[in-house]
Amino acid sequence: MICLGDNDAIRKLAACDLLGEALQLLGTQDRDVRVLPTARYFFSNRNNRQYIEDSCRAATLARIDAFLGVAPVCQLAVEPLDLAALNVRGIDAGERIFFAVTDLNCRIVTGDKTCLRALSDAARKGGRVATVHARWQGRIVWFDQILLTLAQNQNELVEKMWQGCACDGALLDIFVNGSQTPVSHVIQVLESRVAQVHRQTNGLLLNLKS
Repeated sequence: MICLGDNDAIRKLAACDLLGEALQLLGTQDRDVRVLPTARYFFSNRNNRQYIEDSCRAATLARIDAFLGVAPVCQLAVEPLDLAALNVRGIDAGERIFFAVTDLNCRIVTGDKTCLRALSDAARKGGRVATVHARWQGRIVWFDQILLTLAQNQNELVEKMWQGCACDGALLDIFVNGSQTPVSHVIQVLESRVAQVHRQTNGLLLNLKS
């Protein structure tokens, strides 16, 4: 199964050193992930690299570079009319490209719940965006879903999440007692967040199982 991985998901998973575990969970390999045409530029940009270096663990950039060295750029066909219709607030240019992909044999992996909410809100008005929303129902994986499933099945991976949580303010907020935060608390918060996004996005999220 081809996975379309956005820059946000790649950065967060690399920061937590969970790229390998995420790919295994999704039943895919790095060469089966497609990245945005802008990904290599984004992660080679001096300011972006400095930000990642300052906010994440030192090895994060090396993991990202290694991953991008294998993962091909997305060249799947997109529907131009969908691409135009997706020009709505909350969906950035890269997310528009992935949402406009017409291949039904792929999934999107994203670290950004804002775009999922924006797609769902726009779809309620009907038109082409509603068609796009219907096409992606049950085929999108959000970063927190990956964390939740890994934490439920491999408690020791919560330590990796703690080590990488500086990359994401929302993840950092979960660790109320730092490294001593109970695994049960981490799972409880992630369960609540995933359930909320499930409700807000009207069926977009894949029912992710280990």
